[in-house]
Amino acid sequence: MRNIFDTGNPTDHPPPFSPGAINFSKWSRNVKWIITAIAVLVLLIALGWARNFYTDWLWFSELGHETVLFTRIWARTWLFLAGFAAFAALAALNLYAAARSLGPQPDTLLPGLSPQDYTKARMILIRIAASMSLTPGTAVDGLRKISDE
Repeated sequence: MRNIFDTGNPTDHPPPFSPGAINFSKWSRNVKWIITAIAVLVLLIALGWARNFYTDWLWFSELGHETVLFTRIWARTWLFLAGFAAFAALAALNLYAAARSLGPQPDTLLPGLSPQDYTKARMILIRIAASMSLTPGTAVDGLRKISDE
């Protein structure tokens, strides 16, 4: 089977990847739209939560058991925070080990990347890792919801 990328000339190879060629200014425009989309998504989730909370509050207050409602909310909050903290601790240890293995110079991993771009890339990766820490907290809260039913 023939390789579709093979031009037949052994000296005709694509240029090597250069991290310095990454244009972060184009990324910043896209990041603004992504942040806006995430904000809208968070707002919709918050409105759904507020609707559920208001319905539960009306029901529990009609029965005279508001303390039960607030106990449930605090339990959910602490379960979420425990899941978040556990994953964040593991992620922090992994990030620390990865940063330590890189050494003090940013050129050890991506040669040709300017120190400013290295700092931007590093902050992007840290934000991704931090946002992934939310997933286990949500999973713990989801398991609690399943056990309630």
